[in-house]
Amino acid sequence: MAVSNQPAAAKGVVSLERLRAVQERVLDLLSREGVVPDAIRCCFHHPEATVPELRQTCRCRKPAPGMLLDAATDFDVDLYASWMIGDTDGDVAAGAAAGCRTVLIAAPGSVHKRSGRARADVHAPDLTAAVDAILATLAD
Repeated sequence: MAVSNQPAAAKGVVSLERLRAVQERVLDLLSREGVVPDAIRCCFHHPEATVPELRQTCRCRKPAPGMLLDAATDFDVDLYASWMIGDTDGDVAAGAAAGCRTVLIAAPGSVHKRSGRARADVHAPDLTAAVDAILATLAD
């Protein structure tokens, strides 16, 4: 399962239809590789949106845990046995608020969304290292 803040429509940069089309394309490409996620949840809201119907402080926008909590209910996921992997402080905060263990990835493109104060269970340079770290905890 994946959860993602997608504020571009709220900020008037692209339409919701375009964002949904991109999501469908991602799902199609993953499917061609044999990967079929249970769900991809997106929050299109932003508290400073220029599009009025998307301007709100909501329970789904990370760092709030709403997307994780809803998906866990829908798919009967034990969040306390789950990991939230992300590249921002908000990802770590959402995962922790939902009861997950967390991994913070040091992706160069999102360095501006990391304060250095996130209390992730694991810090990793990339997704491969994050997966390796999670698998190592399972072997213990």
